[in-house]
Amino acid sequence: MASFRKEIRARTRIPVEKCNFEWAIENFNFCICKVGEHLKSPTFSSGPSFQTTWNLTLYPNGRKKSESEGKIGIYLNRMSSDKSAHFVTFRLSFLDAQKTKYNTISFEHMYDETLSGYGSFSFIDRNVLLGTKRNLLLPNDVLTISCELTAARLEDDIGSELIELNQYQPQRTTVLNLESLSNDLKSLCNNDMFSDLTLRVGNEDLQLHKCILASRSNVFYKMFKHNMKENLTNCLEINDLDPAIVKMMVCYMYCGQVKNLNVEVAIQLYSAAEKYDLKDLKMICVDFIVSHLATENVCDVLSLGNLHDDPELINAAKNFIFMNASRVMETEKWLNVTMQKPDLAFALNRAIITGRKKLGNIDSELSKD
Repeated sequence: MASFRKEIRARTRIPVEKCNFEWAIENFNFCICKVGEHLKSPTFSSGPSFQTTWNLTLYPNGRKKSESEGKIGIYLNRMSSDKSAHFVTFRLSFLDAQKTKYNTISFEHMYDETLSGYGSFSFIDRNVLLGTKRNLLLPNDVLTISCELTAARLEDDIGSELIELNQYQPQRTTVLNLESLSNDLKSLCNNDMFSDLTLRVGNEDLQLHKCILASRSNVFYKMFKHNMKENLTNCLEINDLDPAIVKMMVCYMYCGQVKNLNVEVAIQLYSAAEKYDLKDLKMICVDFIVSHLATENVCDVLSLGNLHDDPELINAAKNFIFMNASRVMETEKWLNVTMQKPDLAFALNRAIITGRKKLGNIDSELSKD
């Protein structure tokens, strides 16, 4: 039996147009204007959809004596209009010869149908532009102004649409329940039903299934594919790993779950996963170990990474030691590293000393400023 579900979605799109406008004013040094006199740019539009056009107005010597004499002002003006209100964001900048922006100022303004202008009456001091910044902002005596404009048209009849989605939904979900699958497979672990392999760990025999082990591990796949002793006798003995670790590994191979982890267990489980080529289990162990680094275990992690040539473990351990060198080097485990892996310990010591010198140089440079 199925149930009926009706879903309605609405979508409203506010019209928006964007444009970049550049205005080059040649021979600017000869632009001798009184306060209130201005230059106007050619008109431009923000795009094909809107009927509104725009221009820039530049006041080379200020707009009003009382507020801006001696300052260069610039305004964005709305010209011809479709009578809709426009919410506009725009950025005004000077451009150098390489089109790098300087003196950028950002604005937001609601332009209505009155064809008003908006901007800054003191964009830059005229003496600064013609003095200290002349070579930068007036290459060949050309002043170039950039306007980056985004206009949104606000109107009463903005189009909206409704989308109806009618769906029949089965009451019983057909989505695979992974947790249920995991639990079902876990119930097969160490179950006599259909088992075809005895795994001996310590004093305990586990009843397992070759097909599951072979599907999860390339090592077991090769073992059971060929006429090896374990395949012929249907008996496999693992005596170089802790029995509890082997059980955790086998449980993961059946159901994809790892529980009750701590760093010591994760280190041993990592070695088991490495031996039997269980890449996903290795990744789980690495993530857990790296996120639980501490003074008392970092040397074990460093040794583990060095043993298996794992750069993620090595780098994580090195970084932790670098940041906590004084505490780590007081531990007995660090002493063991210096005795068993003197080259590694020496390299770490040198990196720590070099790193601290660099930090010291940076600190001293900052203090000068």
